[in-house]
Amino acid sequence: MDSLFESLTAGEERVSDSIVYAQNKVVGLMRPAVVEGLDGARGAYIAGPAGIVQLPNPASQNNLFEALVSSNSILFGEEDQVIATRRLLRDERTSRTASYFCCISRNCQELINAFDRIQNARVLVIGCGGIGSLVAMQLAGAGIEELILVDPDTIEASNLNRQFLWERNDIGRSKVEVLKVVLERRYSLRSCRALMEQVNDKHLEELTQGVDLVVLSADEPLGVAQVKLQELSQRNGFLTISCGYFQNKALVKIFGNSESQADDEFPAVKWARTPDFIGPSFGPMNVEIAGVVASSAIHALGFPESTSWRRDNSGLSLSWVPFERCGAFLN
Repeated sequence: MDSLFESLTAGEERVSDSIVYAQNKVVGLMRPAVVEGLDGARGAYIAGPAGIVQLPNPASQNNLFEALVSSNSILFGEEDQVIATRRLLRDERTSRTASYFCCISRNCQELINAFDRIQNARVLVIGCGGIGSLVAMQLAGAGIEELILVDPDTIEASNLNRQFLWERNDIGRSKVEVLKVVLERRYSLRSCRALMEQVNDKHLEELTQGVDLVVLSADEPLGVAQVKLQELSQRNGFLTISCGYFQNKALVKIFGNSESQADDEFPAVKWARTPDFIGPSFGPMNVEIAGVVASSAIHALGFPESTSWRRDNSGLSLSWVPFERCGAFLN
């Protein structure tokens, strides 16, 4: 079908090369995920972040601009901000993340600020197995350029069914060293440190210096670093996301500098694994948890003003059973 936007390519109010002009001045950028539709005699539609708007039939140029504004399809900004945003959209390394940010940003400057915060953030990942390794990859893919990776383990054959960055010839090698190589082959990182060591509370003081985010997905020993990280988060103001699983439940806890976030029902109990324990580390659940963690981290780092649980210094605890989410599709 012919595009509705062919009628907007000329005049003082126009859309040219994705840039929106009003009275011949740059005022914004078309959000790149906007779509248009045609329903025969009933007319045309514009679908943007604010929803679907139907145009009258026939539609004038003014009708189309009104629909773009009503559907929030224009990301407004000053000319230099618009050009900078379009540059991010045209860079193959940032285009897809920038398109997503265009869907949630209030203006071009907010999007630019989000990229700046993310690219300048320092992230510590403690535990680089089935969850932590995927979180590290997703954070680097979204623009994090400084990572510290900590894990004492080597790669085992039992890891390969759920820890997807390793190959059979990696068995016996350090997880963090292999992960560092994979990350640096794929992304242009400012810094990537790999520490093959067990975390303890004393070491956390040093490791968390200057970090903006800690992702804790270590599972040995049980409950490792949880209390100390909450204390350090309160004192130093970084964000911590703890993640893992219990039985068949996925678990994610997020906390910053709030003083009242402990939700352990049995705080005095020291848990240990039974002699024949095998961790229920299910590959699809690990991927799901890693996605929730990475998405939460990127939103919190990039858009702190609009992330209520970060702004209000209140914790967030999530738990879910993955099968229950998909049960409706299977029944």
